[in-house]
Amino acid sequence: MLDSYKETQKVAYKILMNEINSNNYSHAYMIEANNYHDPMGFAISLAKTLFCVNNTQDNICDLIDKNNFPELKIIDPEGLIIKKEEIENLQIEFSKKPLYSDKKIYIINNANRLNGSSANALLKFLEEPTQNIVAILITNNISEMMETIISRCQIINLQEESIDFSKLQLTDKVLFSINKTKEEISNIFENESIDDYLYKCIEFVNYYEKHKIDIYIYLNSLWFNYYQTKDQFDIAYQIMLLYYTDIVRKLCKANISTFSEFESDIEEITKNTTISNICQKIKIIMNLNKKIKENNNLNLVMDKLLIEFGRCDLVV
Repeated sequence: MLDSYKETQKVAYKILMNEINSNNYSHAYMIEANNYHDPMGFAISLAKTLFCVNNTQDNICDLIDKNNFPELKIIDPEGLIIKKEEIENLQIEFSKKPLYSDKKIYIINNANRLNGSSANALLKFLEEPTQNIVAILITNNISEMMETIISRCQIINLQEESIDFSKLQLTDKVLFSINKTKEEISNIFENESIDDYLYKCIEFVNYYEKHKIDIYIYLNSLWFNYYQTKDQFDIAYQIMLLYYTDIVRKLCKANISTFSEFESDIEEITKNTTISNICQKIKIIMNLNKKIKENNNLNLVMDKLLIEFGRCDLVV
């Protein structure tokens, strides 16, 4: 129940409980996670509270905890895309009357992974709200959400946790920054140690910045031997973004945030580049990472990355 978040998420708790107690809650919520460690737990607690508004059955929460409550549907994508079929199946299932409650609730985790077709399917669902259906969308990247979907939801901002990065190991810093758990990473890299893949990504950036186009000779050993699936590319590109962001921080005479143990490498890179150059590379990585989920040829994605990087370096 939401009461467990009364102290840690005071603003969100107060807003939601005021609406629920007045029986004036929204038909659609978008939870902006802001790197909060357990947005799904918060969403499920919201669902439990909504189910109990006009219902006195004591076993609802137990059934939800056991993933055995038919009026609650959770879509938690394993890959980079939430498929249109998942939304269509949700609509079919929710067209039936609820049996054990007066409402149905669905939660979509990582809602920013909706592609064009699945986002449009969801939009149609939201445009014609049914009184007994509540949507809860979770995203850590609201800027990637379709504007028309955002406009149909009430935004609930979770308070970002205060973390002392200086006390964390490098892997924990990265996982926190990309909002991934060790279990999620373990599944993506088939139970291999994330440390190997993390350090290989940093080695790739360091080698490129020091040797530029020569990296093509060692592309297999520096990249393709480690990153082969869309999910793995996605994680690697997010790590690259963090590393290049720390390079920008160093260029701006600010403290390195995540990769302090690689300060000597970052210092060397800053001697031969500019803030404009690194910021342009950050934009390239961000744009290509959006395309990974819809591109089946990952070799072409890497070719595009290196070609765009090369163009940036021509004007340094």
